[in-house]
Amino acid sequence: MDWIQLVGFVEVGRVGSSYTANELLTDLKYDAGGSVRALMAGLVVRADLAKSPESTNFWIMVDHPF
Repeated sequence: MDWIQLVGFVEVGRVGSSYTANELLTDLKYDAGGSVRALMAGLVVRADLAKSPESTNFWIMVDHPF
């Protein structure tokens, strides 16, 4: 293992039918969580846990998502 990171995050946003501040800045949704990331054998492996008022999600990814 070359390195390990602990990352916290918060996301806020909304999907709207039009691209206006009035539409996109009302009824916002949010989540918060944490991630553990490690570089192993040239690949980034990450495990993320996010919680919102609607649900909790956990996922594991190999390499960067983009």
